Amino acid sequence: MSQDLQHTTESEENLAPNTYWKSLGELARNKEYEEYEHREFGKEASELGDPVTRKSFLRIMGASIAMAGFAACRRPVQKILPYSRQPEDVTIGIPMHYASVFSHQDAATGILIENNEGRPSKIEGNPDHPASRGKTTLYEQAMILSMYDPDRSRGIRFNGETSTKDDFIAAAASHFADRSRRVLFVSELSSSPTLLRLKEQALSQFPNARWVNYEPFGEANAFEGAELAFGQRLRTVNHFDRADVIVALDDDFMSPQSHKNALQNARMVTDRRKVMTTEDTMNRLYVVEGTFTSTGSYADSRKKLKASHVAPFTFALAARLYNATNASELRPFAGVNNEFLLDETLEAMVEDLLAAQGSSLVTAGYGQPSKVHAAVAAINAALGNIGTSNSATVTYHVVDHVDGSESLASFADAIAAVNRGEYDTMVLVGTNPAFNAPSDIDVAGALDKTTVFHLADMVDETSKQATWHVNRAHSLEQWGDARSFTGAYSVVQPQILPLFDGWSEVEFLNTIVNGEYTQGYNLVRDAWRSELGVGTDRAWNAILHDGLRKENPGAFRAVNARFTSGFGRTMEQVIAASATGTASTATDMELIIRPDAKLFDGRYANNGWLMELPDPMTK
Repeated sequence: MSQDLQHTTESEENLAPNTYWKSLGELARNKEYEEYEHREFGKEASELGDPVTRKSFLRIMGASIAMAGFAACRRPVQKILPYSRQPEDVTIGIPMHYASVFSHQDAATGILIENNEGRPSKIEGNPDHPASRGKTTLYEQAMILSMYDPDRSRGIRFNGETSTKDDFIAAAASHFADRSRRVLFVSELSSSPTLLRLKEQALSQFPNARWVNYEPFGEANAFEGAELAFGQRLRTVNHFDRADVIVALDDDFMSPQSHKNALQNARMVTDRRKVMTTEDTMNRLYVVEGTFTSTGSYADSRKKLKASHVAPFTFALAARLYNATNASELRPFAGVNNEFLLDETLEAMVEDLLAAQGSSLVTAGYGQPSKVHAAVAAINAALGNIGTSNSATVTYHVVDHVDGSESLASFADAIAAVNRGEYDTMVLVGTNPAFNAPSDIDVAGALDKTTVFHLADMVDETSKQATWHVNRAHSLEQWGDARSFTGAYSVVQPQILPLFDGWSEVEFLNTIVNGEYTQGYNLVRDAWRSELGVGTDRAWNAILHDGLRKENPGAFRAVNARFTSGFGRTMEQVIAASATGTASTATDMELIIRPDAKLFDGRYANNGWLMELPDPMTK
């Protein structure tokens, strides 16, 4: 190596002043480098040893690839034709916009769908719809990707094998021709007037049938709390825009996975925080929760508390308010004595609530038991917040499709009846209980004991045990209808023909009940004509244009909620049982099962955009 460097030094006068080298070998110019420079590959690289040279090999492969490209560049077998006369209402490159709704469980949100030459491409909120007012949640934004999900079911299956539409219609007509069949209908909770009309037909035509609704997460506890207080299952509607002081007890009411009306709730709260003049005032928000949530991050005062401690905290709040107001609704809480009576946060809450009687609001989350919701109803009544006027911060409404069949106890009882042999057929509409039902409810055993007809987006856990699986159409592919959280009527408009010839819920149920297939549009139009009085084409077209029925929105009827005569004694027993029960301490572990902020109960788990979306709190 020293000789090479010496050789280089001796010849430096022959080099240009700005000469550069890629390596020391190039600088030395020794024999090894000269040999390397004249070889295309190094010694370690093996060349082709057969008579076929490298150039001839590449020439043959290049020709093969070119021929493969020519084979791929062929016209489709189906004949396609361009516009011979362009449609009057279509301008290439300029999208159309259609009003529709997105239903999350039984609450619909108004949306506007951007459509480019017959393909939906973007979704925004409908500014005319009370539930959205031009905004959307992550679930509406993810609708497009759900429609194009490659894992969606592609067709009808019979015992796991591919079948046809005609075979399913014939099998359904034959099976359900016997009206004495013992049929259990299990569906997701829906507010669709057309579906509810078919539900009534099913129960009237099959006298031995039963209908239950199953949702892993929902309002069941809130309905049961209202029933405990008022003797009937009522929906609690909180008017946050009318409240000066808000107390949320384990209620993430501004997040769509935790509350069905989250979008409207968030708008109402934030609207009260826009200070535009010196006369404007802001609301005050207290949050008590065990998990850091979007609503908690927005609070003026947040108290961290385990979910199991929210009930005694609520009872202590009621007791302190009773001492200050002597309200009869809060008399059952007079004897409450627990660690939260002197809590500093509770002291501040009591002071602010008393100063804002009639313009305050206390709310509890869906995950809290019915006793907490009943106690919250008593607190709101004592503060003068409940009523039916336009100034009431809390109103209670009769929801037409809520009859007790949506409770977990009702579902568990129905599945137990199937396992006892009381039903021979199960019809499941959309739901997947084999996956998301509690483990102590033997859904798998019930499916094995009956003839099962299942409508689903995918061949899921329930479909794999079903006799008949029918692929469900996406909400952007079907005609339907729904009502908002407060009851506004809307129509679901399809934007594209079903990609895989899917069926809507009403088409599936109509085939089951009436033994023949009818298009969804005809079913929806007939229901709106006969049930809702929309007879003229002009009125129907106005609803399609606006996205809801404006002339008569159809809000759920508000009622003057009155406490039952036995409410006081019942709550005293509940409080006594809670006091004698085993209470967890601050250091005990507690497992709380909640819906995911992005995937909810798992129904959106196959949506790649939602899967990759950051968690709203942990990022």
